[in-house]
Formats: sequence, C-alpha cells, structure tokens
Amino acid sequence: MQSVDRLAIFERLKHSVQLLACPPEIQLKMLPRFVGKADELALDFDLWREVVLNNFRSEPAIDGFTQVLHRVIGVVGSQLSRQNTLSLTN
Repeated sequence: MQSVDRLAIFERLKHSVQLLACPPEIQLKMLPRFVGKADELALDFDLWREVVLNNFRSEPAIDGFTQVLHRVIGVVGSQLSRQNTLSLTN
C-alpha cells in the first residue's frame, strides 16, 4: 500500500477552501485567464475533498470533518445560486 502525505493533502484542501472564501478580485488574480473561474474553484475544492475522504475515511475524527465539508458545500452552493439569480435578473 502506498503511503500518502497527510499534511500536504490537508494543506491543499485548506488552500482550496481559503480561495473559495476570498473576495472575487483575489480569486480572479489567482486563476489563469483561460479557465472558467467558478468551475475551477469548485473542481479544485471537490478534488481535494475526495482525496481526503478516500484516504482518511476510516479515521474516527473524519466524521466531524465530513460535516464541516458538507457545510462548506452548502455555503458555496447558496452563493453560486445567488450569483446566478443576480446575473439572470440584471
């Protein structure tokens, strides 16, 4: 079985959450021009969320962590819905 770098994985997940929490001006600067910014932010977060869950699912503390991740997904989803509603009405 291959070992994983736990610290590096959680750092990448942390960075993806921090970028989601940044103001749009910062988010736009951090991503290349040729990508769909919202898609890239969501995909990066989802990738690292899956990596954490797949590698550490059997650990006792992961249940609480999973609940936190679901809250993050809910907040991001509501923000995206609100932005889509605003862009459709303007």
